[in-house]
Amino acid sequence: MTQSLFIDIQDVCIGMYIQLDIGWLRHPFPISSFRISSQEQIQALQSLGIRSIRCFPAKSDAEISAVLLSIAIADGEGTNLQPLRIPSAMLMPVRAEEVGAQFQQQEPGEGLASARTERAALQVCNQRFTVAADGYRKVLDEVVRAPEQALQTSLRLVGDYITELLDSSQTTIRLLSESVGERQGAHPINVTVLSLLLGKAQGLDAASLMDLGLAALLHDVGKLDIDPRCAENLPSLTDAQRQSYEAHVGASVAYAQRMGLSARALTTIAQHHEAADGSGFPLHLLQEDLTVEGQILALTNCYDKLCNPVGLASAMTPHEALSVLFAQRRGGFAREFVELFVRVLGVYPPGSVVQLSDERYGMVVAVDSAQPLKPHVLLYQAEVAQDNAQPVALSQLPGVVIKRSLRPAQLPREVLDYLLPRKRVCYFFERAVPLMVQQGEAL
Repeated sequence: MTQSLFIDIQDVCIGMYIQLDIGWLRHPFPISSFRISSQEQIQALQSLGIRSIRCFPAKSDAEISAVLLSIAIADGEGTNLQPLRIPSAMLMPVRAEEVGAQFQQQEPGEGLASARTERAALQVCNQRFTVAADGYRKVLDEVVRAPEQALQTSLRLVGDYITELLDSSQTTIRLLSESVGERQGAHPINVTVLSLLLGKAQGLDAASLMDLGLAALLHDVGKLDIDPRCAENLPSLTDAQRQSYEAHVGASVAYAQRMGLSARALTTIAQHHEAADGSGFPLHLLQEDLTVEGQILALTNCYDKLCNPVGLASAMTPHEALSVLFAQRRGGFAREFVELFVRVLGVYPPGSVVQLSDERYGMVVAVDSAQPLKPHVLLYQAEVAQDNAQPVALSQLPGVVIKRSLRPAQLPREVLDYLLPRKRVCYFFERAVPLMVQQGEAL
């Protein structure tokens, strides 16, 4: 899928992320790339006398992205030289108060359309994560030879996330496809996404979120300087290898300093392996010495390492990882941050395999910030083909709750083959959009 598409100027709408390919003197906007947020902006764009405009599906609102992707696929991946036209009905916004009525009115075949919409939304998040991982690889290429350029690349990556987070009152955290977790850069992108979500929940302002996001993205760049055999904190490391591993913290700070990061961002990187009880490294600081941003980064970094260790055999489920952070490592992280993390991700974060109170099996695939205790679950339904299965929000199942979390090995074979739990857990966020669930299939 191409990263950008040309849309007929008459079809632009609120929620599209666009780029103006004309000189800044020819348009009235302060920047040339932005998400359309008002009818006034649309009128100004349509008055410029241009026939088409460049649009980025991956940066647009989730519902807009799904439409753009489906139109582009039908058009042959953008091979048509004519600007894409979008049927107006496809861009008609769905009002939240209408969702309940739509559940009741859906015909049997409409469940398949909802499943396709869900897959399109997942494809958007997968694509955005992949673009971010590719951007991180670019940063690694630039950080040694062109640190100023690496800073600009990092600012664009993190700035896009912050703009979307601050522009959204509610977000949905979505579990991504298995393949994205295998990409180089998956760990720093995962940690950046989680850190920004936690930072927003903590109430950090835009400047603090930028420092936190840059630190999260760059916290491991110092591993460029160490022996790859010492790049992970494995039990098999010798004392000398462990010292080499711990040196990556200082090396990361040095790279970030050459890039020109702020003092607060540098401090955050320096503290990403510290712990509230003094058991961390390299300085064995106590909680009173740690910044809010440093504690957030240390927590999200540890969580991702528990879910996605080098040896997948020792990987924890997301629910297990949260339990460990809350119970076994309570001295390492301030209780208030762990509790906030649970409120952001829910008790059963995306990727958790669960059994409901009605005995059905499922996998948590998304969590809404407004209802983290009522996640969206992909249920095992033998009568529904796997390709047509769609998540159901627990808020739509009165009286049904999650009874327990399971390891994949505890599932019956047919359930395991149906749900396909992720070996590597990666997340991305999008604006909260109600999932279209057909009651006849879900209940």
